[in-house]
Amino acid sequence: MPVRKGENMGENGKAKNLLLGLGADLLVRIQGIEARLRSVLVGVKPDEYLIIETPRTKGIEARLGIGNRVTVIFIWAGTVHGFKSSIIGTIEKPAKVMFITFPEKVETHELRQSQRISCYLPATMNLAGDDAAYDGVILDISRLGCNFTSLVIPRQKANLLQLGGTVELTFEVFGVEGKRTLTAEIMNLNLDDRTASIGVRFDAVDDELQRKIDSYVECVTEHFKV
Repeated sequence: MPVRKGENMGENGKAKNLLLGLGADLLVRIQGIEARLRSVLVGVKPDEYLIIETPRTKGIEARLGIGNRVTVIFIWAGTVHGFKSSIIGTIEKPAKVMFITFPEKVETHELRQSQRISCYLPATMNLAGDDAAYDGVILDISRLGCNFTSLVIPRQKANLLQLGGTVELTFEVFGVEGKRTLTAEIMNLNLDDRTASIGVRFDAVDDELQRKIDSYVECVTEHFKV
């Protein structure tokens, strides 16, 4: 359930309206560690603290001092939310968790800055650290990113899918000769026993391909009035 329900958050929205469900995936950056680390929201006492899983990475113990700064990023309803906090305590048992200050404000960044349309584009995904290619379909697309769904990613490979991770998607776009391969960052992730649904944001996309994607979106929107 959400930490607390309230009005929709705008930029610098009050944290008392923070919409963040227990068990939500988080990306955490701890002062002194450059990488964005994966974590999970474990608990909360509104207006006082959040409890999150201590990320697992080499050397993190030296960065868990009280007062060390933490930046937390999460996705809610297609929007990236982030806030700054600081460590107020850690425990080791029965699980390694961190207590961090309840944020004073939350900033937002809308992922869907351009029109997105539903589609059905066969695509192939390659994961970093894995030589295999996985077939699936792109179910919606814009010039900024897309949603890729696959039924064939084996359970033992699921650990390669991480928020903030990198994938390559190969697919055809109407009006572009041949298939194109784009590098993308995983922004949203939903895994179950049968499917992997992955929301990604494209990295560098050349002007020609951006125009073709925009043209494809406009054509489908006009034809189907979506």
